[in-house]
Amino acid sequence: MTAPAPPSSEEVAPDGRRIIRLPEFTARQQVAHDIIVNAKPASTTIIGFGGAVGGSKTAWLSLEALYLSTDFPGNRILVARSEFNKLVTTTLEEFTKWCPPQFIVKKSDQPPVYRDIRMAHWPPGLASRIYFRGIDDWSSLGSEQYGAVLIDEAAPQVKDMAAAMLLTRLRHKLPKVVEEAYAKRGIPNPMRYFFLVTSNPYPNHWFEKWIYHRQLEEVMDAIPGANLSVHFVPSKIADNPHLPPGYAETQRAVLTAAGLGEFAERMLEGRFDVYEGRIFDHFSLTLHKWQHGEPTEKQYKRVVGGLDFGQPDATGHPTAGLVGVILHSGRLVRVAEFRQRGAGVHERLMAWMLAQQTRWGEPIHKRIEWVADRSQSGWISLASPHFNLRPSEGGPDSLDRTIGLVAARLEPDASGLPGSFYLPHLTMW
Repeated sequence: MTAPAPPSSEEVAPDGRRIIRLPEFTARQQVAHDIIVNAKPASTTIIGFGGAVGGSKTAWLSLEALYLSTDFPGNRILVARSEFNKLVTTTLEEFTKWCPPQFIVKKSDQPPVYRDIRMAHWPPGLASRIYFRGIDDWSSLGSEQYGAVLIDEAAPQVKDMAAAMLLTRLRHKLPKVVEEAYAKRGIPNPMRYFFLVTSNPYPNHWFEKWIYHRQLEEVMDAIPGANLSVHFVPSKIADNPHLPPGYAETQRAVLTAAGLGEFAERMLEGRFDVYEGRIFDHFSLTLHKWQHGEPTEKQYKRVVGGLDFGQPDATGHPTAGLVGVILHSGRLVRVAEFRQRGAGVHERLMAWMLAQQTRWGEPIHKRIEWVADRSQSGWISLASPHFNLRPSEGGPDSLDRTIGLVAARLEPDASGLPGSFYLPHLTMW
């Protein structure tokens, strides 16, 4: 929810440009807007504005669409959600509220849906175009080009392939008459590209990985050589002065009563780290330690492994792997682990995977069944020809489900034994 839209106005900047004066931002929106204003020429800026429900994310995105269409005459902008029907009643409706009607010189409400924005002092025929569309079919985006891409409510529906595809579409050039006008003011390359995204804190989504955690391998691959900067601006309920009294308390009470306490913590506090530091309270160094030596080939029937490809530098997200054998009883014994970072880490990981196949797979004449984070498609494609490797199922609730499965295995059954053990020398996990 937002307050009624005050009128926007046009004014003259100190350097002589006529610009639009946007309605007043909230303090948190202003932080994100300042990043846009201060972006350097010939740069690409990624901003994630995310967190709590009711944090004024859609209003911010709508205002920035208006700003980018007026401050860059002749710009070509995409405003998107996963599904177009959701966009119409949220983001497009919000944009219509904020945009002065006299700025819209042409529009279409039939596909392709767009608004042409023009300022009175621009050269004849010059306008910026803002497209509004759903992007669930990301394969149809390949021939487009934009100066800015704005995605509302990215998680959980917007796919990582859609985001990666749209990053490569940031290649629109301003009209020649605009570039010449900037050149006269000493700005030979005025274009600045923007990828603006709002999202709630759903775990295991590309927004969290790329922007919140800055695990940017896939982003960098999508736009090689770009002068790229990535920013995360948290939005919280307290940042939005236009919500009704008691909004947060009412939402929390409903979610908690429905048994969704942790979901409430994510959505209402805007926390991406709800799962960090989570422990299994009944872990026992005695009960869960495998005390019977390394399992022999007669004791197990399958070998399984999990992978997480990290960043190949000395300080980034580490690369990790685990291997476990499934006993004939169905219990799991973790038998090997890998956790490293630095140059060449992915080559060392694959050497380790080959060694585990020799040690644990070959004695029972089976390949290790590897699973890796589905968002790391590039590394999965690289490793798949050599290993029995598939992507994880993923989805907005996958982290809840997998944490529950791990906890269920660690719980003792009726016999008093857990379903999961580890070899005594494994200490990294």
